[in-house]
Amino acid sequence: MGLHPSLEVFHLKEFRHYTLLRFFVTIGLLMQSVLLSWHVYVLSKDPWAIGALGLSEAIPMILFSLFGGYYADRSDKRKILIYCLIGFLVCSLAYMFLCSTWAEQNMPQGSIIFSIYFFVGIGGVLRSFSGATSFSIIHQMVPGHLLKSATTWVSSVWQAGAILGPILAGIFYAYSGPFFSFLFTFIFIFIGFIQLFGIAPKSVSFVPKDETIFQSLKDGLHFVFKHQIILGALSLDLFAVLFGGAVAMLPLYADQILMVGPEGLGWLRAAPGIGAILTLSFLSIRPMQSKHGPKLLWAVAGFGIFTILFAISKHYYWSMFCLFMTGALDAVSVMVRSIILQLKTPDHMRGRVASVNNIFIGSSNEIGMAESGAAAKLMGLVPSVIFGGVMTLIVVIVTSIKAKSLRKLEL
Repeated sequence: MGLHPSLEVFHLKEFRHYTLLRFFVTIGLLMQSVLLSWHVYVLSKDPWAIGALGLSEAIPMILFSLFGGYYADRSDKRKILIYCLIGFLVCSLAYMFLCSTWAEQNMPQGSIIFSIYFFVGIGGVLRSFSGATSFSIIHQMVPGHLLKSATTWVSSVWQAGAILGPILAGIFYAYSGPFFSFLFTFIFIFIGFIQLFGIAPKSVSFVPKDETIFQSLKDGLHFVFKHQIILGALSLDLFAVLFGGAVAMLPLYADQILMVGPEGLGWLRAAPGIGAILTLSFLSIRPMQSKHGPKLLWAVAGFGIFTILFAISKHYYWSMFCLFMTGALDAVSVMVRSIILQLKTPDHMRGRVASVNNIFIGSSNEIGMAESGAAAKLMGLVPSVIFGGVMTLIVVIVTSIKAKSLRKLEL
């Protein structure tokens, strides 16, 4: 008896190694994200200090993302991932040191926080290269007829790691402290790193002759901006994440409103991932067959509504449900956007288009984190999250009016 069609892609050995890599590295990096936001909050008690974490990562990511896409299109993608994961491992060791007893006793608090920002910035540079490479390497491992299935499973695996990472971070921080928590992030990333040796080196598919790096980057931007469907989908997610991200302020909600500590924070951070993976699992078995554009717009609108409901909640389990729903609805958006990019991007442009996607989506999480910190400082915690949800709804309305082709999209 054969595998279900949605599982056929797992016949491919390299894809199995790649999904394991994504799973373990995602756990490690999401653990880092939760641990750093909580630890910086413990040290500073300042929402802007948490927001500055996002800015520290976003600025280098934006500056280097187009270069990451350029080199992803012109280099052995496996080699780029090896270098990036070695860099992430070094950052994990740095966080272990900065959260150690020796650092707490011998370094000024301000120096510890500044050093954390520095290594978060290094992580932003690494993500600008690894993000574009991870997207573009999939088509070199998977034949075209399995690309939709592979895209769905990659998203599902990422969400599984995004669930476990925050939960484990909260548990480890609560029961073993920050040093051993970051030790576990190192272990998970290292397990992912090992999987790269089950993937063969990847040759460059196409390199135009006599093309300068700046012309190449310009071509990547031009390709995205001339395709209304791609630009509309990216813009929709950009502004929804920029304004609607309640996740950035979860340490304050966990401490000041819900009073559940780091372990409760871990479950709150995991709730969107649980909603997302259940949605993606359902969609992998029952894919969307029609009206992809309207469903994308309704999903982002629902994301904004549940962000507002979360903002005004004072009950832990209702808050978790609201976050669960934001993840479920965001998964629909991620799914449609990923399929648009995979199906409508030529092979030789994948790295550069992925880098533009990384600027729009990847950095918007971090910039949204900074926006959330600044808004919470100026407006107060709850009003700032309500504002973000309302802005998300406005973005959906504007996008549906301006991007008619997205509104009518059928994949």
